[in-house]
Amino acid sequence: MREEIMEEKEVVKVERTVIQKIVKCNKCGNESKGIDNDGLYDSKFQSISCRFGYGSEYDMESWKFDLCESCLVELIKTFKHVPDGFMLDNSYIIIETKEEHQKVFEE
Repeated sequence: MREEIMEEKEVVKVERTVIQKIVKCNKCGNESKGIDNDGLYDSKFQSISCRFGYGSEYDMESWKFDLCESCLVELIKTFKHVPDGFMLDNSYIIIETKEEHQKVFEE
């Protein structure tokens, strides 16, 4: 025996909101569109933040800006002393001391 049963089913439509942000380099203006994913956007951009304390010329100010890789490396190359870790992971040169690292940085 066959019965015909009619059932009503509720169809639920799920909508997902995608937040798309544009990250711009504060120095050169280069930009990249990225999808908000836990605050991570294009890996070729770095977000820099710094806070100034009492007595500073910029007393209690808080700055935040983004730099593309090219501008960041350009800035770093103006430093007198090499930042810790700079170009160590991408280098095939074995650097054993800070002095050797500084010499490579200066070249």
